[in-house]
Amino acid sequence: MAIQDGYSRYQCDVQSCGNVSYALPDSNGADQYSVRRRIDANGQEVKMTLCAEHEKAYLEKAQKVDAMWAQFTKDGTGDLVTQAELDKAKADLARVTKDRDGWWKRAKDAEAERDAIRAEYDAYRAAHPETTDTTEGGES
Repeated sequence: MAIQDGYSRYQCDVQSCGNVSYALPDSNGADQYSVRRRIDANGQEVKMTLCAEHEKAYLEKAQKVDAMWAQFTKDGTGDLVTQAELDKAKADLARVTKDRDGWWKRAKDAEAERDAIRAEYDAYRAAHPETTDTTEGGES
């Protein structure tokens, strides 16, 4: 087998991703990776190599950021989360909180019921103490 020079190592820069490939530049293997650049909050350029899976996720996020910037340049407002997404998150939190509080109330009610039954039993036992009868038939 002949030796072919020029292979490069491609690795996704997403820390949790394990995608690594060795491929010739401009080959199908190399085309599975892309390089993205962005400017961070400090004005520094950040360069990332992304696998196809994380490239797709990056594009989805970039589209949301682009929409936010378009809104910001229009009227000085803009958020990375839409009002509908925020409303849904608040509704989900309210539902979870209600479910939690309902469970807690039922647990406390069950505990109170158990305590009431225990108190009733203790009162019964106090009124009807056990007698120790060692003979058969109850007579000595």
